[in-house]
Amino acid sequence: MLIDRLRVYLSDREFSRIVAEAGSPQRRISASIISPLCRALERAAIDGNLPKSQEKIPRRILQFWDQQSIPADVRNCMATWQAIPDFDHVIFDEPQAREFIKAEYDARHLEAFDLCNHPAMKSDLFRLAYLYRHGGVYIDADDAYQGSNINQLFGEDGLFRLRSVSFKRSPTEPPASIYNNNPIFCVANDEIIRKALERATTIMLSLGKREFYNMLVITGPLNLSIAVYAAALDCVASGEDFRFCPIIGWDDVAKKTGNMEYQKTARNWRTAQA
Repeated sequence: MLIDRLRVYLSDREFSRIVAEAGSPQRRISASIISPLCRALERAAIDGNLPKSQEKIPRRILQFWDQQSIPADVRNCMATWQAIPDFDHVIFDEPQAREFIKAEYDARHLEAFDLCNHPAMKSDLFRLAYLYRHGGVYIDADDAYQGSNINQLFGEDGLFRLRSVSFKRSPTEPPASIYNNNPIFCVANDEIIRKALERATTIMLSLGKREFYNMLVITGPLNLSIAVYAAALDCVASGEDFRFCPIIGWDDVAKKTGNMEYQKTARNWRTAQA
């Protein structure tokens, strides 16, 4: 059981809160409540305290660039992943992503995609839609492979894999840990991906057409982190284990490339959200 594996890594207060939240019909999930579980899962992974699974993550790398013409510096980053042997490498642009969602999902998902008004937001939603159908790994277009052994992340356990990130909501608050939505390693039909896709879709449709959306919360890392926590609570409530393993040492595998041309423009989601 998940809660048995993690008990040693949680304080009494954190443990009680997770158990109570798992049994609640109205769960209230925020970054502050995600953080203790995030830290506990990471400590369990470091100790090798992991669940078992018979599934395998497909050896497929998914990337997205909204335009058909990909800038040279972005192509160079993508090429580092294309050079890895024995992997499929697929790149979607915006029209291709839209056609995929149109063909594979219902009208509400397509409407949510069309409402996304920034390339990063479309990428957020599309990666969830694609991975839920096919599995594999999503990697941002400006990440460059560093030559480390990525095969270990496609092991025999088939565990969902994300890396944690820390952030401060204000200068006076301690850092909180959530999960990034890059990279994402998963098998098809994973419940975490389903929850993240449905949450993002529902929120987008409820908000309708707007000039500004909070990408971090609606389609980005916090959306996926909430889905991770919700899926973990389902496992606590049902007495099942949680087929999840945080990524330790991703910086040895990939580096975010800085000073790229697009990063200096509004195409950079950080600039757009500033």
